[in-house]
This record gives sequence, C-alpha cells and structure tokens, in this order.
Amino acid sequence: MPRPMNRLADTPRERLRRLSRAMRVLVGIGALALACMPLWIVGQEPQQVLAWLHGVRPGNGPFTPPLPMHWIAAIASLPGVLLGLYGLWQLWQLFAAYGRGVVFGSEPTRRLRRLGATLVASAFLQPLVQTIVVLVLTANNPPGQRRLVLGFSSNGYALLLAGGLLWAIAWAMAEGARLQRENEGFV
Repeated sequence: MPRPMNRLADTPRERLRRLSRAMRVLVGIGALALACMPLWIVGQEPQQVLAWLHGVRPGNGPFTPPLPMHWIAAIASLPGVLLGLYGLWQLWQLFAAYGRGVVFGSEPTRRLRRLGATLVASAFLQPLVQTIVVLVLTANNPPGQRRLVLGFSSNGYALLLAGGLLWAIAWAMAEGARLQRENEGFV
C-alpha cells in the first residue's frame, strides 16, 4: 500500500531530496535552452536579435546581413553560452550533492564557489558578447545604420551581486567546516 502524501511528515532530508530533483529538472531545461542560443541567433531575423539585446533597433529601414554574418554572430555568442553551461553544470552538481544529503561538505562549497565565480565572470563577459554580436549584425548596414552598443545593465549588476553572495556563502561554509574540525580536535 502506498504511503499517504503527508508533506508535513516528511523529513528535512526528504524535502531537500525532492527540491534537488525539481531544481535539476529546471537546470536541465535551462541548459538545453542556453545550448540552443547560437542556433536561435542564426535562425532569427537580425532585428529580433538586436531587439533582444538591449532593445537595439537596426535603423530606419529593414536590412538583412548576409548569412555568414549570422554564423559569425552565433560563434561570437559561444563564450557566453559555454560559461553559462559551466555555471549550470556547477548548479546541477550542487543539487546532486544536496540530493545525496551532502550539504556542508567540501563538494557543495566548491560548487558554490565555482558558481559564484561563473556569475561574476558572466557579469563582465555578457556586455562584451552583446557588443560583438550587435557589431557583427550591423556591420553591413549602410552608413548611419550601423550600431555600437556598450553598456553594463542592471542584469549584469545583479549577476555581479549574486556571484559575490555565492562566493561569500561558500567561503563562510568552508570557514565553518574548518572551525568545526578544529573544535573537534579539542574534545
């Protein structure tokens, strides 16, 4: 007979395991979407890609860069995509550790530290990648319709803060583990 679904009777470990599974599903979906980003750039009209990047408009008239420019823009997006996939891999592994019940060990600390570093790096890489993609997609426009977009958005600032927070949490967890080992030596 199946066990009744009384979520309040679940142990914290069971709830963490269930949450970890759900988060790994979301991370997997995010990784799939991120991996498809370069193909999305190739398949979209340049105006849609430019509108996606900070609301940039191509100019007064429609334009269509040659197909190789789409591929160059897609290739230019790869560093950001690869960095994002690396961060999602760290998150996947972090939730795998949580699902096994490893919360304060060296693995979760290492994963949090790497995820924080990835977010900080993304905060600086994202504006650079967006600038290159806009330059490539508007390079063949007539004079006056080429675009150069440089900027640091609130999204980049949020990435920077979140990365710093995760880095600090990882450092605090490692320091707490060190102090616990040190205190166990005194007993």
